[in-house]
Amino acid sequence: MNDEHRKIEKATGRPWWDQKEEDMKCPRCGSNGLDELSRIVNKHSGISITKGIAGGLLLGKIGAIGGALLGSDKPEYEKYYRCRDCGHEWK
Repeated sequence: MNDEHRKIEKATGRPWWDQKEEDMKCPRCGSNGLDELSRIVNKHSGISITKGIAGGLLLGKIGAIGGALLGSDKPEYEKYYRCRDCGHEWK
């Protein structure tokens, strides 16, 4: 548990992982005016067969190995909150 989690628990009297939206407050200023946002985060996820085949067709064996090792990038979404009053962001 980090400092922001402790501040949330202190402000609401509930565990940080069991917060209701009406209980949520900014850990910096204590405001209830929050926006729930999300951003795309790309994660490298291992070997890509499709890129390996494409590399093999274009450049032969070396292209197949290089293409496969590049892996695939799958978009993942990360949820976070932003305070409307002070602009503080946290997960």
